[in-house]
Amino acid sequence: MSAARSRLRVPNEIRDPISGLNPDTKRRVRAALDAVIDDPETGMALSERLAGYRRIRIGGWRIVYREEGRVIQIHAIGRRSTVYADLIARIERARKGRQKRRAREETLERIAQGGSWSTYLPPARCETPLIAWSGDAVACRRAKSIDARST
Repeated sequence: MSAARSRLRVPNEIRDPISGLNPDTKRRVRAALDAVIDDPETGMALSERLAGYRRIRIGGWRIVYREEGRVIQIHAIGRRSTVYADLIARIERARKGRQKRRAREETLERIAQGGSWSTYLPPARCETPLIAWSGDAVACRRAKSIDARST
């Protein structure tokens, strides 16, 4: 058991559904969260795609969390039938988003270092050279003064 209590971090998208639970379930969720704060190893360790996470059972409900230093991060609270699949899908979306951001940053850095616009191949759905990114969406525009085949 930990000598000092850990801090608990519950994101709003997880906190909001808890407030809609019936009073008995809500009381049991709070008691389980208190137990996790007192001893983060209370829950069972998960494996495979959720390795590094732990879960605690509350009847048909599950709390999935991870200890990150002195902070216990709650990643999901939900019905046993859906909580794991939902969490895996959310993790995959976040991973893909990080990969896209990293690729975008690397491409912009190469271009800023003197790379040619024409050396970057646009995404398959674009028929024109890529000349700008707009937020998370790739903006494909026809290059007026750049001939992609020259240079």
